[in-house]
Amino acid sequence: MKNNKILFCLLALFAFSHVAVAQKKKETVTIKTSAQCDMCKKRIEETVLSVSGVKSAALTVATAELKVVYLTAKTNVDAIRNTISMMGYDADQVKADHAAYHKLPPCCQKPGHQH
Repeated sequence: MKNNKILFCLLALFAFSHVAVAQKKKETVTIKTSAQCDMCKKRIEETVLSVSGVKSAALTVATAELKVVYLTAKTNVDAIRNTISMMGYDADQVKADHAAYHKLPPCCQKPGHQH
């Protein structure tokens, strides 16, 4: 009986530790955006950082690439792309939301971009 209790406790400890590790699994993704300037950089980074589970977001204006580190148990790359799109920016294959794009400051709108 005592051995069963010890075995049960060990199994429970293993299960809880496995769940804790799964919840802390991080992924890094690079998303190509339509960012144009430092204002875009600030807006995108701040908004993406507000997504639950995002640990860091850094946009390089010269390449318009956003590097995001996030917890896989809290969010996913599609949710991050959709957040960027709803701000009015392209995010990889996800096109910018039309209405949001037209609300962006002129410096943040892509020259010749048809929306």
